[in-house]
Amino acid sequence: MRIGKWPAGYLSLMAILALAAGLASRYLVGRRCEMDGQALSPTLRVDLKLADGVTHSFCSIECARRWLAAQKQPVKEALVRDALNGDPLDAYVAVFVESPIVTNRANGNHIHAFRARTDAMDHIRRFGGHEIDDPFETP
Repeated sequence: MRIGKWPAGYLSLMAILALAAGLASRYLVGRRCEMDGQALSPTLRVDLKLADGVTHSFCSIECARRWLAAQKQPVKEALVRDALNGDPLDAYVAVFVESPIVTNRANGNHIHAFRARTDAMDHIRRFGGHEIDDPFETP
């Protein structure tokens, strides 16, 4: 049985598009976490600006904490995302909760930031855990 030109051309085109989509998703998704290379989620992203003025971006609070532990410069600004709605939030005013809920299985992140203390306490009541200090605060 002979395959016509149209189906063979169509299958070739689909294979090329699938390859292009795979390459684009790997290399053109935008910025990636500076600790583990994962794509940055707009609802979990963390941005740390160090004393030198350079901003570093991470996929989770856990990655940002691990990366920061190896740095010599203090954090000048830390921007986290509210666990309820993903809105950007200055870490200085956030309430942090460590709970059993994991937001990123690859790095085991179980630290959540909340804009309102009532939301943080509600999370603790519902899922367990406890409030922790700002992980990016410098002494």
